[in-house]
Amino acid sequence: MTHLPIHLAREAILAGPVQFRWQFPFERCIILRAMLETKLVQRVQ
Repeated sequence: MTHLPIHLAREAILAGPVQFRWQFPFERCIILRAMLETKLVQRVQ
């Protein structure tokens, strides 16, 4: 059963968090853009 964990770890590295895999590409882009904007605002303050 060591075969499955190897692939799960690789899949997590390649695809990222699970919530990003179950989205359309434009939804992912909107969320990532919002996350970047909040980080930039926090750095400025």
